[in-house]
Amino acid sequence: MHDNGIPLGLKASDRLLQSLGGLRSDGNILPQPVLSVSVFSFDTGDVIVLEIQPSPFPPVRYKGKTWIRVGPRKAVANEMEERILSERRSANVSMFDIRPCLEASLADLDLDLFRNRYLPNAIDAELLANDERDIRDQMNALMHRDYESNAPIKFYQYDNRIEISNAGGLYGKARPENFPNENDYRNPTIAEAMKTLGYVNRFNRGISRVQQELKENGNPDPVFDYQRIGVFGVSVFEMWEEKESPPTDQISSVKTSVKILELINGNNRITIPEMAEKIGISVKGVEKNISSLKKEGYLERAGSRKTGYWVVKSRG
Repeated sequence: MHDNGIPLGLKASDRLLQSLGGLRSDGNILPQPVLSVSVFSFDTGDVIVLEIQPSPFPPVRYKGKTWIRVGPRKAVANEMEERILSERRSANVSMFDIRPCLEASLADLDLDLFRNRYLPNAIDAELLANDERDIRDQMNALMHRDYESNAPIKFYQYDNRIEISNAGGLYGKARPENFPNENDYRNPTIAEAMKTLGYVNRFNRGISRVQQELKENGNPDPVFDYQRIGVFGVSVFEMWEEKESPPTDQISSVKTSVKILELINGNNRITIPEMAEKIGISVKGVEKNISSLKKEGYLERAGSRKTGYWVVKSRG
């Protein structure tokens, strides 16, 4: 078709129509599109119309690349644009907490069942006896977890830290560059119910409250792990007892190691000179702390020195 609307004089042969229809299933476009081919005949030639329905599961790739419109031209989508498209995919999939649970009844919504039967079987009795948190804190992980996963909430206790991991990484508007200032809810129905029932005082306050309590208790800042796909983790390091009077350089080393892990969690390809600049210490100082982190099992390097990346390990 010319720009002025006059057909080109094309003849819609069976071979041409088969070729166009084959675009649907030749494997170059994934996920496969919903495509229909129509022919309209005029005195000046045939007009072939390909109608392609919008995909509910973006991003759609052609030969491995995602193409988007940027103003009047097309371009290959960058990482952030692909992430936005991926979130549209998840928005079209029914979330766990809004699906009907046909086998459940009102009698199953029993908090005593959670307190008196589930917790004693799921958590060590001594930990429960010493747990001073109220029920709101204990149910927080249940609100944020990904119920599509069968992985349990994991709690590991070591000599110098506690590690907690939960199924479900950062979600929606929450990203490594704005966490924990920005939050979003994977299970909005559960979150709304917990807020209504009084188990949540205020949305988007849990992380900042925990950070403040750790600071008041004398603990280093927690280290968040959101690099692993489908998992959110946090490491809480032990406090320094006043009676121990730890050397100043030892305290400084712990704080530097925590900062290194935080920088790597934000960018696992960050270089040692970049870490030194951001932390404000020498390159040798960063290398010394990284050597200690590797020896203690917190960190490892994958790939070559130039093209490799850092891996924060969850021991246990």
